[in-house]
Amino acid sequence: MFQAAVAKKYPEIPVPNGILEADETRPPSTAVEPVILSKQQELLNGPPAYLWNYLRRSGMQGFFLPLSGGADSASVAVMVRAMCEKVYAAYADACKDPNHERAEFKLAGEEINVKSADELCRKVFFTCYMQSKHSSEQTRNFAKDLASQICSNHLRTEIDDAVKSFVSMASSTFGVNFSGSPPWEDPRVSLGMQNVQARIRMVTAYLFAQLALYFHKRPGSLLVLGSSNVDESLVGYVTKYDCSAADLNPIGSMMKSDLKAMLRYARDTMGLTALSQIIDAPPTAELLPRVEGQPPQLDEVEIGLTYEEMAEIGQLRKPGCLGPYGTFLKLLPLWHDVTPEEMAKKVKRFYWRYGANRHKATILTPGTYFTDRNHWNFLNLSAYHAERYSCDDHRNDHRPFLYNSAWEWQFKKIDQFVSVKEHPSGQGGRFIC
Repeated sequence: MFQAAVAKKYPEIPVPNGILEADETRPPSTAVEPVILSKQQELLNGPPAYLWNYLRRSGMQGFFLPLSGGADSASVAVMVRAMCEKVYAAYADACKDPNHERAEFKLAGEEINVKSADELCRKVFFTCYMQSKHSSEQTRNFAKDLASQICSNHLRTEIDDAVKSFVSMASSTFGVNFSGSPPWEDPRVSLGMQNVQARIRMVTAYLFAQLALYFHKRPGSLLVLGSSNVDESLVGYVTKYDCSAADLNPIGSMMKSDLKAMLRYARDTMGLTALSQIIDAPPTAELLPRVEGQPPQLDEVEIGLTYEEMAEIGQLRKPGCLGPYGTFLKLLPLWHDVTPEEMAKKVKRFYWRYGANRHKATILTPGTYFTDRNHWNFLNLSAYHAERYSCDDHRNDHRPFLYNSAWEWQFKKIDQFVSVKEHPSGQGGRFIC
């Protein structure tokens, strides 16, 4: 009471203006209808805006993307193309206003000064198909056709000489001819030969990003874009420090099914007809030699799960907050066409791969993430996020990353459940699926 009594009174200042209109007969304005974007529209609006914001604030002159001819790198390329179209449309409107300073249309202090979205794309976007002896003419043409339609500066290079140099160095060091077929039969050698190709592509990407503008007699250098999706990152189907290692990864928290839906939408609305063949092609890493009479190397076959299965299990893991046993129980009423035995194998395969490859997730390139499918978050410049089940630790998760990938207790509970389903006498009535 004493404090209130001695406190200085705030002065009251009369203001002659009112906050209401004097004409009370004027009708209210019409209601503004909210525009709810589809997921595909969000992916072609949010990430492109973020990419331009990131590029401006980085002080760099553009982006460099290893374009493999697959759906993942094509998705990143389409996002950059959408960025160029939206930036040019806004720039053209700003140029009509003589008083507009156009500060948001400057890169490294220089105004973009372009006459079309195609010109802007050629100015800021560089792509490269990094071919090896295992690459197919099909994916090479996919990359070439898409680059032509989005108007990127497209390059093609061969990495075989670099791969041979590394393999030759290893062969001379160990006294073993690692380029022959018998050593490749050992999975360790096979994996090593595949990984060296992938890592050479990462080194090549950073080298070309540094040299591209020198060739074009322009100052500065380029940011390297990654293109690994969340499904593959969750199960560790990436090489540590391959082309998934980049400056930023616009699709790092997006699942393959969402990306393919976005590509279909972009094909139909942006006139990118080259996407049709990319969408229909089965995903393949093209790191192994093709053997006549045997099927090609396919991602889903090597992983042991389809991308749809990985996406569903991944969402049960996070944001569903379920472990192996909880995921198994949750899937029982959902996967009607899968037996409990086969379901147990799939759940175990996912979580074994997740646990064994957790160390890869801790060094992933910052991805994109949004906590709600209809609300984009631009607060974190280093990692614009796009899905709640992201495997990226976001640099603030201090849990151990060396997991016990055997999951003894959880897998034992799954086996007990399957055993009861096979031999239901006495306990079968406890489980209703």
